[in-house]
Amino acid sequence: MMYSKNVQKQDQKIFKCISRNFVLIFIFLQVHDTLLDWMLGFLDHATGGIHTIVEAFEYSFEVILGYTLHTNHHQSEIIIVNAAIIVGLYFTYRFIQALPKLYNRFTNNLREYNKRQSSNWKAMPFIRKIKWIIGYCIATYFLFFLVTEVT
Repeated sequence: MMYSKNVQKQDQKIFKCISRNFVLIFIFLQVHDTLLDWMLGFLDHATGGIHTIVEAFEYSFEVILGYTLHTNHHQSEIIIVNAAIIVGLYFTYRFIQALPKLYNRFTNNLREYNKRQSSNWKAMPFIRKIKWIIGYCIATYFLFFLVTEVT
């Protein structure tokens, strides 16, 4: 008797999880235009703010170079651009050096995730596997039906 209540609770959790995922997907599909517009607007304002901050630093360095090295505007800009190129090349070099380590970390994490999901799937009882598959199939069917009917 206790076993069936645990199975029912787990089945309800599965149903809630599947339902929540597909409701979120449906909402995203309905408002993706608005979300994309908001995201692009935010990125536009963020890049504008970052550009303003970089310009302020550049002007500050230009003034400091002008007073300390007695350079004119053009010479100060050339010094700043060359310094920025050197710093950019250094960070590019460090990034290229770090790529194999980042790739290995990514593949190891992906491999561990796949092992964990595989072991969870293998440990799951057959009847629950069938319920998962049926739940996803039905939810996918209704999602496609609603998307094609709404749009």
